[in-house]
Amino acid sequence: MTRAGAQLSATKIVVVGGHGTGRTTMVRSVSEIRSLHTEETITGALPAVSFPAKTATTVALDFGRITLDDETVLYLFGTPGQERFRFLWDRLLNGTIGAVVLV
Repeated sequence: MTRAGAQLSATKIVVVGGHGTGRTTMVRSVSEIRSLHTEETITGALPAVSFPAKTATTVALDFGRITLDDETVLYLFGTPGQERFRFLWDRLLNGTIGAVVLV
Protein backbone atom coordinates (compact mmCIF):
# COMPACT_ATOMS: atom_id res chain seq x y z
CA MET A 1 0.00 0.00 0.00
CA THR A 2 1.31 3.46 -0.85
CA ARG A 3 1.51 6.39 1.53
CA ALA A 4 -1.33 8.90 1.33
CA GLY A 5 -0.74 11.14 -1.66
CA ALA A 6 2.21 9.09 -2.93
CA GLN A 7 2.23 8.05 -6.57
CA LEU A 8 3.00 4.40 -7.31
CA SER A 9 5.83 4.08 -9.80
CA ALA A 10 5.49 0.94 -11.92
CA THR A 11 8.60 0.08 -13.91
CA LYS A 12 8.80 -2.52 -16.67
CA ILE A 13 12.03 -4.53 -16.91
CA VAL A 14 12.63 -7.23 -19.52
CA VAL A 15 14.83 -10.26 -18.95
CA VAL A 16 16.39 -11.32 -22.25
CA GLY A 17 18.83 -13.98 -23.40
CA GLY A 18 19.20 -17.01 -25.58
CA HIS A 19 17.75 -20.46 -25.05
CA GLY A 20 18.83 -22.01 -21.75
CA THR A 21 20.34 -18.87 -20.19
CA GLY A 22 18.08 -18.92 -17.11
CA ARG A 23 15.44 -16.26 -17.76
CA THR A 24 12.57 -18.33 -16.33
CA THR A 25 14.68 -19.38 -13.33
CA MET A 26 15.63 -15.77 -12.61
CA VAL A 27 12.07 -14.44 -12.79
CA ARG A 28 10.81 -17.30 -10.59
CA SER A 29 13.62 -16.75 -8.07
CA VAL A 30 13.24 -13.00 -7.56
CA SER A 31 9.49 -12.52 -7.97
CA GLU A 32 7.47 -11.90 -4.82
CA ILE A 33 4.39 -13.38 -6.48
CA ARG A 34 3.99 -16.77 -8.04
CA SER A 35 5.41 -16.09 -11.47
CA LEU A 36 3.41 -16.57 -14.62
CA HIS A 37 5.32 -18.71 -17.08
CA THR A 38 4.46 -20.31 -20.38
CA GLU A 39 6.67 -23.35 -20.72
CA GLU A 40 5.98 -26.25 -23.02
CA THR A 41 7.76 -29.52 -23.70
CA ILE A 42 10.60 -29.14 -26.18
CA THR A 43 9.77 -30.57 -29.60
CA GLY A 44 11.86 -31.39 -32.64
CA ALA A 45 11.88 -27.69 -33.57
CA LEU A 46 14.81 -27.23 -31.18
CA PRO A 47 18.00 -29.26 -31.46
CA ALA A 48 18.21 -31.60 -28.46
CA VAL A 49 21.99 -31.40 -28.48
CA SER A 50 22.03 -27.79 -27.25
CA PHE A 51 20.81 -28.69 -23.73
CA PRO A 52 20.14 -32.44 -23.47
CA ALA A 53 18.74 -32.27 -19.91
CA LYS A 54 16.36 -29.37 -20.65
CA THR A 55 12.83 -30.66 -21.25
CA ALA A 56 10.79 -27.43 -21.42
CA THR A 57 11.09 -24.06 -23.14
CA THR A 58 9.35 -20.68 -22.77
CA VAL A 59 6.95 -20.09 -25.65
CA ALA A 60 5.48 -16.68 -24.76
CA LEU A 61 6.76 -14.93 -21.63
CA ASP A 62 7.56 -15.13 -17.95
CA PHE A 63 6.07 -12.51 -15.62
CA GLY A 64 6.97 -11.54 -12.07
CA ARG A 65 6.89 -8.60 -9.67
CA ILE A 66 9.28 -7.05 -7.16
CA THR A 67 8.14 -4.31 -4.76
CA LEU A 68 11.12 -2.14 -3.88
CA ASP A 69 9.31 0.18 -1.46
CA ASP A 70 5.87 1.70 -0.85
CA GLU A 71 6.12 3.66 -4.08
CA THR A 72 8.14 1.52 -6.50
CA VAL A 73 7.21 -1.76 -8.17
CA LEU A 74 9.23 -3.57 -10.83
CA TYR A 75 7.36 -5.74 -13.30
CA LEU A 76 9.59 -8.40 -14.86
CA PHE A 77 8.92 -9.77 -18.33
CA GLY A 78 11.07 -12.71 -19.43
CA THR A 79 11.33 -13.13 -23.18
CA PRO A 80 11.36 -16.47 -24.98
CA GLY A 81 14.88 -17.49 -26.00
CA GLN A 82 14.32 -19.39 -29.22
CA GLU A 83 14.79 -17.58 -32.52
CA ARG A 84 11.33 -18.64 -33.73
CA PHE A 85 9.73 -16.57 -30.94
CA ARG A 86 11.90 -13.48 -31.51
CA PHE A 87 8.92 -11.61 -33.01
CA LEU A 88 7.52 -11.34 -29.46
CA TRP A 89 10.52 -9.32 -28.30
CA ASP A 90 9.31 -6.09 -29.96
CA ARG A 91 6.01 -6.33 -28.12
CA LEU A 92 7.62 -7.18 -24.79
CA LEU A 93 10.24 -4.42 -25.13
CA ASN A 94 7.60 -1.74 -25.71
CA GLY A 95 7.46 0.57 -22.69
CA THR A 96 10.46 -0.89 -20.87
CA ILE A 97 12.81 1.23 -18.84
CA GLY A 98 15.57 -1.37 -18.52
CA ALA A 99 16.74 -4.85 -19.32
CA VAL A 100 18.64 -7.70 -17.74
CA VAL A 101 20.65 -9.62 -20.35
CA LEU A 102 21.56 -13.21 -19.50
CA VAL A 103 24.23 -15.05 -21.48
